[in-house]
Amino acid sequence: ALMTQGPFDLVIGLGTAVDTVQEIEPSLRAAALTVVGRAAHAAGRLEHASAVIARALELARAAQDPAREAEALTRLGTTERQQGRMEEARHHLEQALALREVLGEADGVVVAELGIVQRQTGAMQEALATYERAIAIDRALGNGDAEAKTVNSLAIVHAEQGRFDEARRHFEVALALSRELGDRRQEGVVLINLGSLNIEQARFAIGREQCEAALAIHRDTGERVEE
Repeated sequence: ALMTQGPFDLVIGLGTAVDTVQEIEPSLRAAALTVVGRAAHAAGRLEHASAVIARALELARAAQDPAREAEALTRLGTTERQQGRMEEARHHLEQALALREVLGEADGVVVAELGIVQRQTGAMQEALATYERAIAIDRALGNGDAEAKTVNSLAIVHAEQGRFDEARRHFEVALALSRELGDRRQEGVVLINLGSLNIEQARFAIGREQCEAALAIHRDTGERVEE
């Protein structure tokens, strides 16, 4: 029967079964369920992912394993955000960041995830500060990929608040980073945002050129080029 299942179904089935084996210590069961949650999330089963990761969080806390607890909190917050459960997402992401700080495990990606929640709930000033914090961490860790994505997000907030020169400057930084990394997908994302901004500011020629370049990347890579 397992051979007829898709890869996500197989991971979800096997991982969930682990939780029924009481002889396996809670920390390892938490790790297995976190993997199950990631698989369910990747398969688009967000409600199932939330339930499984919440169980992983419960087990990690029972095992007094702060590293696994922080991972479960991060995954849970991200999944809740994608379900529109913003208050819960913010609560869990803030808990994850507090734990990571205690553990000395700075992670700009997790900080940026909190920034997304803040932006989507209208807390723009908080989002700006959070994105800046995430970028500083990414730079310190040499995580150029995460930095490019977060600089793009920062630019969007500036644009939404009417600071178009700041937005353009940050989009151009994000574009340069994406090209330096050879990340064609992210280059397309930034180009469509930068091109749209330029068109809105009546810079039609360069805006059209950037949007067309983004669409060409979309055709070449098969990736979507929206934010």
